[in-house]
Amino acid sequence: MPRLDVALIAVAVAGFACTVGGIRLPPGAVEAADREMPLWTKDPRGKACPPARLCVAGTATGTATLAEAQQGARYNAYLQLAERAFPVQVVQKYRGERHNDEQSVTEETRTELLGRLKGAEILHEFWVRRHVYNVQGVKDAYDGHALVAIDPARLPTLYEDEMRRTREEARTLLASLGRAGAALTGPAVQAADVASAVAACQDAGRRLSGLQDCPEKTEVAGALDVLARRADGLMQIELAAVAPRPGARVLLASLSVRTSGVPLAGFPLLIGVEGRDDGVREVRTDPSGVAQTDIPLASRLAPCTLRVSLPGIPSVVRALPVPAQADCVRLRWAIDTSGFLGDEIRTALYRRTTEIEAGVGSRARTCGPDAGARALDVTVTLASSLNQPAALGQGVRMAGGRARIRVDATIGPEGALSRTFPDESIKGMGLDSGQIRAGVEERLVGLLRRAVEAVLGEI
Repeated sequence: MPRLDVALIAVAVAGFACTVGGIRLPPGAVEAADREMPLWTKDPRGKACPPARLCVAGTATGTATLAEAQQGARYNAYLQLAERAFPVQVVQKYRGERHNDEQSVTEETRTELLGRLKGAEILHEFWVRRHVYNVQGVKDAYDGHALVAIDPARLPTLYEDEMRRTREEARTLLASLGRAGAALTGPAVQAADVASAVAACQDAGRRLSGLQDCPEKTEVAGALDVLARRADGLMQIELAAVAPRPGARVLLASLSVRTSGVPLAGFPLLIGVEGRDDGVREVRTDPSGVAQTDIPLASRLAPCTLRVSLPGIPSVVRALPVPAQADCVRLRWAIDTSGFLGDEIRTALYRRTTEIEAGVGSRARTCGPDAGARALDVTVTLASSLNQPAALGQGVRMAGGRARIRVDATIGPEGALSRTFPDESIKGMGLDSGQIRAGVEERLVGLLRRAVEAVLGEI
């Protein structure tokens, strides 16, 4: 990328008082494809446009990356040509639909439009990187420009050619779906027949969006839906097993895909968790018809639902419930307080653990000692030491020390989480031992409560 030298930047800041043969760069420009913007960015029909060609200049401004600016400029130019060649209702598709005052155009639609404008050619491209200033500071913004040309004699026939292509492709898809459907109507449907039907549906689903609206397209969509539902009825998609990943809120889920008891190997699945924005994962089954994927959990103490679908076939969706990994939390305590007032503080802390357990109830149900394997066992270990008090004056004494807390949480045989918290200082002061003990006690109860809540928050 050629960089603008200091002198050029100075001229840009001064407003480009003098330019030769081109158009000055926009305010804030710090880097560009050349020292001046080409004339075709403002006059696409000028000298840069070859004879007997129709030229348009596409523009995209203020994008986050250079690639987005270049792609956006090309797309804008293709859209201008489409507006000359296609009916209004077709162009509206390529313009995108508006949602909350923002235009939404998928990359598939952009690519599709390029493919439909046969004969269009990119002649020149230009880009600029600018500094944009706002309340958050300075950020980079990219502008892209593209000069695209086409033979104007092609424009009147583009849409006719497109409709002809649509009908031909629709007939091909109908034949493919018909053959796949016929294989599923026999008395003994094979696993390969189901896999072929799913593959035919996926192919038709991908190509359907590239067809223009016409009766043949509607017929393909109907045949696709019928075949997808028939194949769906022949598949058994089940949650075979789940296993917790040690130390993380993640489950390893194993899904089994079969038809008439026969594994479907190499079968693609899209798996996500309802209510989560972590994205959808695409996996494939192994030779035994099993696919594995990690499932992010909001909590090990709450159930979730897997949403399983097939790529390219939105009508086939399965909801597989995943039970909570534990029904309740069982807290265990191991408290060791040494030094000054050690026995008294330990006795007081064991008595006050009920307060901490009551607080846990706001996050999860606590359970008794007979909960069995469905309990999340949380062991809290406290080791503290308190020095002998020192006089501060006026009869006031203060005792200080250190405390360390470790929390281990387990679900059955699998380790869920283990945390050792940094050492904390503790102290208590007062006119007598009772006041000193009360201060230390409150400090330790607060540390224990915070440690338990932190670990439960991660579980």
